Amino acid sequence: TLAIFEEVDDKFGIANIQNNLGVITKLQGRYEEALEWFQKALQGYEAAKATPGIARGFNNIGDVYRLLGRYDKAFENLQKGFQIREQSGDRGGMLLSLNYLGRLYEAQAKYAEMLDAGRRAATLADNREDHWIAQDRIGRALLALGQPAEARENFLAAIATIESLRREVAGGEQQQQSFLENKLSPWLGMIDVLVAQGNYAEALSFAEQS
Repeated sequence: TLAIFEEVDDKFGIANIQNNLGVITKLQGRYEEALEWFQKALQGYEAAKATPGIARGFNNIGDVYRLLGRYDKAFENLQKGFQIREQSGDRGGMLLSLNYLGRLYEAQAKYAEMLDAGRRAATLADNREDHWIAQDRIGRALLALGQPAEARENFLAAIATIESLRREVAGGEQQQQSFLENKLSPWLGMIDVLVAQGNYAEALSFAEQS
């Protein structure tokens, strides 16, 4: 597909494919190669003056720098992406940028900043999927900041949100279980809270649920 877009000189199409190749190589753990694809995509979006693509490029580059442990470069790019989306009033894009920033702050053990990013994301979330992710991140930040009671409230709220989503999944029990496969973080957070409080019986209960 990239070759076809290059043949017809579709700059926006080229940038989109380069971005997709970056996503694939990132998922494969080939971070240096992913960074090269994302940087090419960003150049293409800038040439096409495609503002959403430019913001996406900065976000993707920033997240790869996080994975590479180059946190200053990660923050620089993620902040640029967020500012572009804020200026254009792109609430969904701002939410995505805050999620990336939250991951970066967690990697740096900057839990106060992680908490702030999570709370800002929660105010922007307009669906339950985004909301439980923000609640989970807030919980993990609060736990790291030594506020287990408040962390517990957020983890339980995230679990309740996920359970409400699960009840709407079409199909039977197997489909509902597979829906939860990538959504266990709040249960694991509750286990951490309860173990830290010495409440091992309740921790075991959440472990069994997870």
